[in-house]
Amino acid sequence: MTREELVSEWYKSTDKWWEENIKDQIHVFDNIIDRDYQDEIKDLLLGDTVDFPWYFIPDITGYPEDDEYLSDMYEYKDQFQARAAFGHEMVRDGVLISKFNKRFMRLIKTSCSKVNKEHSKVVVGRSFLQLPSGIDPGDPDSPHVDIGDKHFVVLYYVLDSDGDTIIYDQQDYDATDASIIKGETELTIRKRVTPKQGRVVIFDGRFYHTAEQPRHNTRCILNYGVR
Repeated sequence: MTREELVSEWYKSTDKWWEENIKDQIHVFDNIIDRDYQDEIKDLLLGDTVDFPWYFIPDITGYPEDDEYLSDMYEYKDQFQARAAFGHEMVRDGVLISKFNKRFMRLIKTSCSKVNKEHSKVVVGRSFLQLPSGIDPGDPDSPHVDIGDKHFVVLYYVLDSDGDTIIYDQQDYDATDASIIKGETELTIRKRVTPKQGRVVIFDGRFYHTAEQPRHNTRCILNYGVR
């Protein structure tokens, strides 16, 4: 078989895997990893040491001016919700930028195995920490997609909390961020997922999604975009 034929076969197998395991799908798995590993992650991110650094984010679903994919949204910056949080970026555009990423790779590999993904590439990897805000659950954060092309999301809940994840029926080919912000696109909820320690939700990254702000608890997640 020639190199071109091998590449063609690889693309066919990848497309078949996508159709069967990810396309238009949402998977929720509880206790995706054992309790000891769950506690190890929670202690790292939320323990009483200063080993893991958190960085201030002015708006958890806002758009930085220098983001090439999102720069066209910056004209709507006055409509951003300015809901502050803390974050830590581990992988950006497929490039490792944090030494802590290795602490979560067993989680990602285990999650990928649940959707029959043997070989995967992490495109983005981040953690987020939100404190109780008092914002009404009926006023969720801005709907968004994380990456501007085909991928799946691995979203892991570090601890029990309020602040549901909301995944909508609409996908990135049904709407644009601008049309949503301007109220031109009506979104309908496909699924809600409540944060629970050890729970992971894996879904087609083309779905628009968001979260409610926590009112009563600290909310902490790991969010990976994978191909």
